[in-house]
Amino acid sequence: MSYSAEAIITENFALNNKSNDINKFELFSDIRWIAWILPIILGAISFATLLYTENSYLISIGAFLLIGGVISGVYLKITATNNFNISVSNSGELQRLNEYVNSLESFCASILPILTRQIESSNIQTDQSISELSQSFSGLVNQLEEVIQTSESRSENLCEGQGMMVLFSESRSSLKTVIDALESSLEDENRFLNNVQKLSLQADELNEMAGAVGQIAEQINLLALNAAIEAARAGEHGRGFAVVADEVRNLASMSAKTGQKMIEKVGNIGESVSSTLKQTESSIKHNSEAVNVGKATIESVFSRLQDTIETLQNDGTSLRSAGEDIKNEISSVLVNLQFQDRVSQILTNVMGDMNGIVEKIDESQASRENLGDVTPFNHVQLIEDMQSRYTTAEQHHNHTNTQAQVGNDESDSELTFF
Repeated sequence: MSYSAEAIITENFALNNKSNDINKFELFSDIRWIAWILPIILGAISFATLLYTENSYLISIGAFLLIGGVISGVYLKITATNNFNISVSNSGELQRLNEYVNSLESFCASILPILTRQIESSNIQTDQSISELSQSFSGLVNQLEEVIQTSESRSENLCEGQGMMVLFSESRSSLKTVIDALESSLEDENRFLNNVQKLSLQADELNEMAGAVGQIAEQINLLALNAAIEAARAGEHGRGFAVVADEVRNLASMSAKTGQKMIEKVGNIGESVSSTLKQTESSIKHNSEAVNVGKATIESVFSRLQDTIETLQNDGTSLRSAGEDIKNEISSVLVNLQFQDRVSQILTNVMGDMNGIVEKIDESQASRENLGDVTPFNHVQLIEDMQSRYTTAEQHHNHTNTQAQVGNDESDSELTFF
């Protein structure tokens, strides 16, 4: 069972009922206090007779009444002390809950802008690489058109035709692998979107908890008011308890203001999460459209390639040269598409960090449910741990700068298969 707003309200009502029972008990205590004060007075009078009489029977009665009055006074003092401890305990629990929510707010507010820049960096890299992919295939189509125009004869050499078909099949298989990798990247982004949506739900739960803090403050204020009324009824002997009730009322007022501030902060976090969700959804939609366009372009190019290979039977040298050019163009395309490895590393780390957030929240909830303890997050240490897991230069740049960076390493100019 999670530590929800309903649970907080239920516990608050239980505390309120308990406070009402205490108030009723104090009302009856006032009546009994009057009965207790009489034995004290009688005991004091009887004790005074010790100075004027030697009657042991009267001395015994006076001592008995005096002891009874002292015991009654001690019991009344213990009762007042217990009521004070209840008020202090409620105030301490509210302060710990406030510290927990503030620490979680600080952590979320620190990490969400960083994750947003990581997503933006990946999105820019995708756009640039897809654009380079389209230009490369456009150059490939132009070269094939020149080969067709310069061909004046057709070859009957089936061996050469079959060799070109093998190259065609291999090229198609290689590009299919690239498309599969892009589709896998889209699936990873969809999973990341689901994790961000879960974080949005956690922000909603924080908002409910902040509202519950305000309700608790109202109940404490009501309890303090009842205590002040009872203290007024007690007269001179209830003056000390009236001071305590007034302090509890001040704490309730401070708690109400703090609860309102918490609601405002949680609202800001909710807006950040909503913005992140919209940006992620837009990125996924854009990348999906880019992949579909790339697939359509590849299919169109290979369709024309296949028609050309089937009709060309002459000029083997030109065809081999064209095949070499095609191979070089495809290699260039594969080099440009190596960005996917970098994007995959960034998104993998981002998803791991999001999962870490969920785990920390789950651990905190389990601690509250099993141990009844609420420990604030050390969000500074969590951010440092996240930075230590970075594997790309873009991640380190985005961690400390407000503008996203896209890395174009010169080492990527050579073809490397992962």
